[in-house]
Amino acid sequence: MMFADLIDLEDFASRLRELGVPVPAGASEAEVEGELETWIRDGSDEQRSALGGMLSALEKEFDGLMLPSVEGIVKNAQSKM
Repeated sequence: MMFADLIDLEDFASRLRELGVPVPAGASEAEVEGELETWIRDGSDEQRSALGGMLSALEKEFDGLMLPSVEGIVKNAQSKM
């Protein structure tokens, strides 16, 4: 039997909080995406660079193992940076 470690919305939100994105615990998909979009828009180049690095690392580490909602938020965030 094979078990895969998926990254879900709460895992993703936790990683965003580590970067300083003010995502509340238990946030919905829309709340996570909204907070992230605001943070990208208002953040510094250094913050956006750190986010870009984290998103790239997530894609490599969890290739094909992200829930679709998380994958959508990642792609949307990358398009706005």
